[in-house]
Amino acid sequence: MKKNVFYLLLLFLVFTACSREDLQNNPGNIEVAKKDPLTAKQINEKINEAIKTKGRFSWSESSDHFVWSAIFQGNKIASIGFGSSFDRSLTPDNRAIEEEILKVIERYEGKTEKTLLSSDQYLNQIDVVIEKQETVIALRKMKNIRYLEPADYRYFENEQKFGAKSSSSSSGCGFESTTLSTSDYTTVTPNAKAPWSFTKHNIINAWSYSTGAGITIGVIDSGVSPEQT
Repeated sequence: MKKNVFYLLLLFLVFTACSREDLQNNPGNIEVAKKDPLTAKQINEKINEAIKTKGRFSWSESSDHFVWSAIFQGNKIASIGFGSSFDRSLTPDNRAIEEEILKVIERYEGKTEKTLLSSDQYLNQIDVVIEKQETVIALRKMKNIRYLEPADYRYFENEQKFGAKSSSSSSGCGFESTTLSTSDYTTVTPNAKAPWSFTKHNIINAWSYSTGAGITIGVIDSGVSPEQT
């Protein structure tokens, strides 16, 4: 009797686990509350508000409707990261996961053509075309997806387009142009302006020395925070 109870309990646990996995990989019918996408201006306003109140912005913390709106306003192109690792070589079933994602997209988009734009050779990442909000909701429910983000949303272009002034202008990150004092820069080839700090830190000479020597000088931007320090 005890053995029978044990086996029944074991079967129940296996069935429950399988059911949960099926629910995660097969989202089923999707109900959409908000059917119209936000405008690019509304999207930028919400991004700016998040940065102002939280000090940061993350697509992963945004609603399905917001992410879909940004994808819609960004030429309907989305970037998807999948698998437990970003490295394809560390994910043996990366092709199977990718195919599973594409099938979900095809199911909710109602088409099989022109869905996959690119598939990275080394990273677990693909760029796809998504038009429907239902697709975004279904994909974000899948357990194998690490992130789903707009791939071609132009935040800075929209800021300029709508005449928004960035509060980061005092830190040199604004969009508005100002007249520079001639004492603050020198003109270098090819008719570019080099700030006084370049000379102070010997950057121009370093650039001349490194060019052609297999050395690359890179600049890392600090992000889109309105309070650059």
